[in-house]
Amino acid sequence: MPLPDPIIEVLMTFRPLFTTPTWRKLMILLSGTLLAQGRRTVAAALRHADNSMAGNWSNFHQVLNRARWSPLAVSRQLLLLIVATFVPAGESVDLVIDETLERSFGSKISKRGHYRDSALSSRKQSVSSPGLRWMVMAVVVTLPWTKQRWALPFFCVLTTLHANAQQVTLVTTGRLDAVLHEPPPERTQHTIGRPRVEGLRLPALEQVLQDAQTRLPEAYPGLVWRRRTNCGDLHWHSPVVPLWL
Repeated sequence: MPLPDPIIEVLMTFRPLFTTPTWRKLMILLSGTLLAQGRRTVAAALRHADNSMAGNWSNFHQVLNRARWSPLAVSRQLLLLIVATFVPAGESVDLVIDETLERSFGSKISKRGHYRDSALSSRKQSVSSPGLRWMVMAVVVTLPWTKQRWALPFFCVLTTLHANAQQVTLVTTGRLDAVLHEPPPERTQHTIGRPRVEGLRLPALEQVLQDAQTRLPEAYPGLVWRRRTNCGDLHWHSPVVPLWL
């Protein structure tokens, strides 16, 4: 079943990111996914796309595990498409981050763990369930046909209990009264006690801005001054994150 022309027009934005064979298989999987009911697996997509008699279903599985295309590039293109379609010119872009638990079972799922299940938990009782935990980033927009704000996801990443540390850049406006600290000092073999979660206290942004004799690079040593932005590693509340101010 071919997709309607309006859908094809939107999907053509992503065409340069895929090779011709991968794009052809992707269109078949997408058509079947839109028509499938229940679990939207590759097998279900092929059945609903009238490709149940295809010779080799593994070729369609390879679109997700072997084909050469960049999920980050697709997420970036999707973000640009959402912003261009739903965010008015000159308005700010609201991003939210949330997590979702995919209940998956099987001996070959190595990334599965036990995580807090928000659907079954309450304020008085915390329930954990086995599965895969995904961190999702979405754009909050107001659609023309409703007054409710919708979060349109454009990027997700699998998180594990023993994930390696990765550098993440968080873009934020920041608060003038935010309590900022240096990153906690590194522990040595002679360090006693619980690991520190905060470093030395840094002056508040409001205090620095009121002091005409203090420059931001001097107040926050180690940060890189770039035009009107200040980039570096600051400690805000519990996690250590690179923060743009």
